[in-house]
Amino acid sequence: MRLVIRGLFRRRFRTCLTVFGVGVGIFGFVIMGAVAEKMDRVASNTVAFFSRYVFVLSQRGFFGIGGVLHGDIAREINTWPEVEYATPRIIVPLDIMDAGLPMSVCAVVGIETQVDRYQFGSLPLREGVYPPPGSSGLILLGDTVSRKYHKRTGDTFEVNGRAFTVSGVMDRLDANLDHAAMLPIDEVRSLFSFPADECTNIAVSPHEGVDAEALARRIEGVFPGVYTISPSSLRGQMESATVFANSLVYGATIVAVLAGALGIVNTMVMSVTERAREIATKKAIGAGTSQLFLEFLFESVVIATMGGAVGVLLGYLVAGLLNAHLGDSGVAIFLVTRRLVAWGMVVAVVVGCLAGVYPAMRAARTDPVRILRSV
Repeated sequence: MRLVIRGLFRRRFRTCLTVFGVGVGIFGFVIMGAVAEKMDRVASNTVAFFSRYVFVLSQRGFFGIGGVLHGDIAREINTWPEVEYATPRIIVPLDIMDAGLPMSVCAVVGIETQVDRYQFGSLPLREGVYPPPGSSGLILLGDTVSRKYHKRTGDTFEVNGRAFTVSGVMDRLDANLDHAAMLPIDEVRSLFSFPADECTNIAVSPHEGVDAEALARRIEGVFPGVYTISPSSLRGQMESATVFANSLVYGATIVAVLAGALGIVNTMVMSVTERAREIATKKAIGAGTSQLFLEFLFESVVIATMGGAVGVLLGYLVAGLLNAHLGDSGVAIFLVTRRLVAWGMVVAVVVGCLAGVYPAMRAARTDPVRILRSV
């Protein structure tokens, strides 16, 4: 170990540059990975919350936005023996200017408070209370909405020109409900001029043991012009939404490996060349090939590990600073998890191992006779 440390500090500036190069690659891996981790968390939590439902939507809309369904559909589905309840909902964008910023889109969600209180009323609240059934003029805010608009319990919150009192704010769920502002469905109809008894989607809760996929197929067969999102298709949609972020992580990993590996190879090859006489002397007095190979390989791994630690630390700090800065707009797009930190260090060590093989082999194969004769 003493020899490795001495070798690292022989050319301090060059070693620092190499460590920094590896750190930049791992930093990119951590930042891109933090975005993917956040999206994975949101997707998995959203699926966990909504996976017991079958959603009925109009083919003219997109996930409950833009299409209209009549309340008769919900009432008929409620008569089916395999259905616990079917409740209409209305989803309307809170601010049309958010349309180009998917991570910050917030929506007004109109719900039947008497029915949906069994679902939404069980959500953990950061403050305040769930609006009582039959109440009017009260609104429940998701964590993102609360932060974006700087509202707390008791504050006034305007929706389409009408003022509501914030009855409560939900805890951060890391799910799409963070972006919801919930109102009684009749008040949403009035605010946005929806005809009476119409909605944008229907949430159907099947009884315990009922095949939700079969129920979804039956709904599509009975009611023309609608489509359903079953638990399996919801999982599929959430998984598809994370593919892009995960591909960024893989790309960042490749960049980290290439940039870090090339830097380490260059540094270690130069080190082997400069220390040729030292290597020859060691071999002349009995140092084995494997001993020299492991010495230089370990030196490469130490450089990569140091770079990995720097990159992980920078990634953690920058992700935290960006989340704090973006928190005012209700957007927190980074999530640095223990798994991500561990993978960052694993990638760094792997880079060190791969990049150190060639320089270590070159050092181990040094011909002491040729080197010492040339001195």
